[in-house]
Amino acid sequence: MLHVHTRHRVRALLGSMNRVGRSSWTKNWLLQCDQYSHMPLLREIRENNPDDFRNFLRMTDPVFHRLLALLTPYISRQDTCMRQAITPEQRLVATLRYLVTGRSLQDLKF
Repeated sequence: MLHVHTRHRVRALLGSMNRVGRSSWTKNWLLQCDQYSHMPLLREIRENNPDDFRNFLRMTDPVFHRLLALLTPYISRQDTCMRQAITPEQRLVATLRYLVTGRSLQDLKF
């Protein structure tokens, strides 16, 4: 009888050791993307340095907004209860930077 009791204790200990803590579905720094992303910088460049904006996205601000207006119905997503959706402007900027720089998406996520 003692052997059965010990076996149950060992099984309980091993079961608790094998459990992995619940991980978060997102990283904390991603939750603060409004502060730390390239979007505030892009807004600043758009307002103060049109030449730098053109260099950054390889198009002028009016062309960018025209393209954004054309693509918005196709690239917009709805917010969910878990998170806010990536805005069409952010999607377009990320895509254009990918095409402009030729860098991988892993590099562009920062």
